[in-house]
Amino acid sequence: MAKALALDPDQVRYFRARRGGLAAPLLSPAAAARANVGMQSQQLPPSLWGLAQRAAGSPTADELQAEIFGKGRSLVRTWGNRGTVHLYDVDHWRQVIASKSTWAVDVQRNVMPPQDLVEQALEKIIAAGGTITRADLMPMVRGEYLKESKAYIGDMMDPKRLGASRLIWSLVNRGDLCFAQKQGAEQAYVLRKVAHPKLKWPRVSGERASLDLARDYLRGCGPA
Repeated sequence: MAKALALDPDQVRYFRARRGGLAAPLLSPAAAARANVGMQSQQLPPSLWGLAQRAAGSPTADELQAEIFGKGRSLVRTWGNRGTVHLYDVDHWRQVIASKSTWAVDVQRNVMPPQDLVEQALEKIIAAGGTITRADLMPMVRGEYLKESKAYIGDMMDPKRLGASRLIWSLVNRGDLCFAQKQGAEQAYVLRKVAHPKLKWPRVSGERASLDLARDYLRGCGPA
């Protein structure tokens, strides 16, 4: 049996800072995102700032957004296991999606759409060319689903907007959609196959994906 290493707190802190890109910049924004198992924040600018501090050359916000929304996309903006902004390395994204079958998602979603409506929304997005906003899906929120949304949200917001948000969340959560650039004031979402047409999306078991993510986390945040 291997003997446990004796480490002091400074050694642990340096290990984490080096592996995460703070003590020694990593080669690219994608490498920084992968080393940290995604860059997470409440809003996009702090996530961009976090990557800029960890990637070689301190890329600007515009350069980083080109990695998310430009032609040679190496990053994806999506929701992870928290309902906040996550910037993932593209190749890491499929593991995150697969892991959701075994790892808890901390946001309790109420008033979720029926599966057949989710599939209809996907068909509508495909027919529209692959990009959608909540406003585009709001007409689909009707009947019993609209009643449920209205009963839950009351006068806090338009129940159709809530219903459309849940449709989008359902598709993002299974990897069919990710965030696109805004269209005016509206957040837009784009099909994975449109945003990343060359990305292979093999089936990965939730157990295998969860194990790989745990190893990646410990690689950067250990010793543990």
